[in-house]
Amino acid sequence: MQKKVLLIEDDSFLGNLAAESIKEQGFELVQVTTAEEAKKSIEENKPDVIVLDLVLPGVSGYDFLAEIKKNDKTKAIPVII
Repeated sequence: MQKKVLLIEDDSFLGNLAAESIKEQGFELVQVTTAEEAKKSIEENKPDVIVLDLVLPGVSGYDFLAEIKKNDKTKAIPVII
């Protein structure tokens, strides 16, 4: 069973670069560009790890990280910044 990675990156060039690398390593990839999309994706896709950009539109990556670490359902998901 493939591990699932949620990539949160709003820059298309950096997102595509990271996505290719993640897929080449054999992981299943879910890619979003905003914190709002990420919240929905976490609930729907239950990722094994999150790769998080700190500069996101509308909300900072730090605030998003604090929010998911306060939630009992998501706090155990490892986050790579």
